[in-house]
Amino acid sequence: PKFEEKKEEVKAGVPKYLNSIDDLAKFLGCSKSTIYNMKSEGVLDDAISQYGRWMVFDVEKIIEKFKLSNKYSTKKRW
Repeated sequence: PKFEEKKEEVKAGVPKYLNSIDDLAKFLGCSKSTIYNMKSEGVLDDAISQYGRWMVFDVEKIIEKFKLSNKYSTKKRW
């Protein structure tokens, strides 16, 4: 049997990971305090890897999370 490789979509201008809250805020077009609030409420927990003071944000997971939250919500939420 022939196995097909799963091809990942590479979107132009979309990084796979971001290293700071400032970078994520610029990417999403919101303030740093909004990112801190989402982080403290647990909205971004599955998209963050934290090692002490260092944080890595998985951009693909964050985009998918927002797509799902917008799909099931009637109010504008993050």
